[in-house]
Amino acid sequence: MRQDVELLWIADEALQAPEPAGWEERQDPRGGIYYCNTITNVTMLQHPVDYHYQQFYLQLKMQKAQQVEDG
Repeated sequence: MRQDVELLWIADEALQAPEPAGWEERQDPRGGIYYCNTITNVTMLQHPVDYHYQQFYLQLKMQKAQQVEDG
């Protein structure tokens, strides 16, 4: 979206981010991929780096929208 162009740096940063410590890619019995944190035993379907930066983007977008509303 055009209004999000100033947030594209987040995608660039995500592409260059190192693999987070403790996370492994695993395969379930049906052949699906998931990620497991070997320290906390947390599992997720989305790659942990993708998830982190997606949440960061959504947070900044919400802050930007709030600033526009507050005007």
